[in-house]
Amino acid sequence: MPDNREIALHGLNYLKGRLKRNTQLTEAYFNAMKRNLELGYIERAIGEVEKEQPLWYLPYHPVINPKKPQKIRVVFDCAAKCAGIALNDRLLQGPDLTTPLIEVLCRFRLESVAVAADIEEMFTQVKVTEGQRDALPLWWWPDGDLDGPVQEYRMTVHPFGAISSPFCANFALKTTVNKFTQRFETPVGSCVEHNFYVDDFLGSFDSIEEAVRYIRNLSKLLPMGRFKLTRWMSNNRHVINDERAPSLRELHESPLPTDRALGM
Repeated sequence: MPDNREIALHGLNYLKGRLKRNTQLTEAYFNAMKRNLELGYIERAIGEVEKEQPLWYLPYHPVINPKKPQKIRVVFDCAAKCAGIALNDRLLQGPDLTTPLIEVLCRFRLESVAVAADIEEMFTQVKVTEGQRDALPLWWWPDGDLDGPVQEYRMTVHPFGAISSPFCANFALKTTVNKFTQRFETPVGSCVEHNFYVDDFLGSFDSIEEAVRYIRNLSKLLPMGRFKLTRWMSNNRHVINDERAPSLRELHESPLPTDRALGM
């Protein structure tokens, strides 16, 4: 890998100028990075990052969802090039383990009781092995002082923006299912295999009882691999009201509201 430290520092200085011009963005961005540190997604590099092994200083920037302007996502630019080479050019993408979208959508429309959810921060639930974390360093201001010195950190999880992250996350999800699904009488493993599109779950069931049973078992199975299902939605009031799904969102209001699934 070429030495991209200067390019990464240039990107950090550009980010610094952008943050200094927007105090609201600065606060939101520092809170997002603070959260990443507190949750262990990023950690201080111990000593100096080993320069002999392959490494790539991660450029990163904020991405704001126009539908959720208060929410900042830190995206790592693994496609940024140095000497004509990007990190994504060197990472193995892995096979595509994603269930085809058309199949997920057709199954979602099959039965009368619809249920949807997504895995919270799926990529960041999958750790990078200890010996490879030095390959993913980055710079940050440890005390929130944009005029202070930057220090080296490193990623401990698969970054959003890396070409390898979707495969690694999907592989970890399927490994969780294969390891623990036998503990459940309901064929919940098949449900995960056929009703997930990356981190989005779209299921349909022929009865309220079946829907509630799958919700319960999915909510037990996935946390065994550190995956948490959140933002539950359903078109059925009784599924919503089940005490084991308090976060389900009611869609049988008057007038009937609409919500997004798979970004649509």
